[in-house]
Amino acid sequence: MLFRSSFEEKKKILDLAKTDRRRYFEEIKNWSNNRVKRLSNEGWRKAMNSAK
Repeated sequence: MLFRSSFEEKKKILDLAKTDRRRYFEEIKNWSNNRVKRLSNEGWRKAMNSAK
């Protein structure tokens, strides 16, 4: 399921916040950008508008 996968990915990234703040910020930024691109490619209208 999409939400479970997304939740698990984000949880791994959030664990970084406890140990390496700089890497956490880089990873969360990359994760969110890639997520918007993926949703846009899948035709999600709200993601398509924010990916522009």
